Amino acid sequence: MKNILYVGPRGLSDDPTGSAWNNKRDSLCLAFKYLQVNADYLSFDSSQSNKRLYRSTIFILIALYMILTRGIVSIQEMVFIYRFVFSKALESLYQRAIVGVAPDVILLESSRVSFLLPLIRLFPRIANAPIVCDMDDLLSDRYRQWASSSEPLSIGFLDSNTKLSMFVPIIGLFKRLVCTYEYHGLKFSEQRLVKNCSKVLLVSQREASLLAFQNPVFKNKILATSVCDASTPYPKVELYERVFSRFVFIGSDRQPQNRSAINNLLRLWSELDVAFPLYIYGKMYKEYVHHSNVSFMGYAPDLSSVFSECSVLLNPTLILGGIKIKTVQAIVRGTPVFGLPAAFEGLPKSTDLFSVTSLPELSSIICSADINQIANKQAVHQAKTCLPLLNLTHFANNYRMAFA
Repeated sequence: MKNILYVGPRGLSDDPTGSAWNNKRDSLCLAFKYLQVNADYLSFDSSQSNKRLYRSTIFILIALYMILTRGIVSIQEMVFIYRFVFSKALESLYQRAIVGVAPDVILLESSRVSFLLPLIRLFPRIANAPIVCDMDDLLSDRYRQWASSSEPLSIGFLDSNTKLSMFVPIIGLFKRLVCTYEYHGLKFSEQRLVKNCSKVLLVSQREASLLAFQNPVFKNKILATSVCDASTPYPKVELYERVFSRFVFIGSDRQPQNRSAINNLLRLWSELDVAFPLYIYGKMYKEYVHHSNVSFMGYAPDLSSVFSECSVLLNPTLILGGIKIKTVQAIVRGTPVFGLPAAFEGLPKSTDLFSVTSLPELSSIICSADINQIANKQAVHQAKTCLPLLNLTHFANNYRMAFA
């Protein structure tokens, strides 16, 4: 039985919540149980504060790290360094490196933890353990897209678990500078992880191919994996003729890709005569122009209220990257999904039966008199295409290969 040391910004729990934010965390917990591995969780949660350190030391540490690595550090990785140093994680890593069971594999979550590589190699008991990095998304590519996007960037992009989780717009030249800096900082971290890890995992085949193209010498280390919905690990969808009566979208506007999708939807509802109402779920940080046929529902604690049997999910996002968990959560519940190609990234190319590529094409489906027939066809097709890949067995076997 393998011993896995998981190191990441969020601790894992035994209580799957089904929420979009915690889905990956809870899915990993289920996968470790399925694989019957001993998992030791070392998280640097921001709520675990170490009061004995002076805050000013963080700037000295970041400067020293940049000098030693001869590279730049993204703002997000600076936040992660801050959380790691001022939580109890540094003490915990030291304790695990000195006593206890030596890990067979170290699993790092996110590309923003490359600063841990030199720390791990300092301790002989864990220095030789192979390191697997679960990047999930290729964040550098996302910031490359955001740099050229017209959507403002919000301060909340830094760290969703702190008071910075707010919509304070960063726009214009300053936004482009921030995104460009993040692009180079994150790309440096990604390249460093590819060189020093035994395996690197991404959920999108497009992003895995892009990272392999950037690092041809290490392309065999890079794997495209899958996801599963922790609240529905073995989805079974009853396919029957349904009558649909509403469109839904779920996602906080803290993220630019969600904000872009919401703006696209509001523009469609203001320009078109759509028969069905639109319900938008998620915590919003800015005010939107309200439409008589559009309702903002706020945070949804229960996904069954969002993906009801009469619902159709719309996701007209333009930002590529990773996998859109809202799309997965809808498909495993039998809810048809319509959107632009970015909404289906990380899933089989044939997931969208109608191959929508633009907002006008999406508009024609939304306003179609045959929307019930179209939506039922989409639900059946997406269940048959995606469900074999969106289960715990397939998800866990990706990690079995990575840990081998």
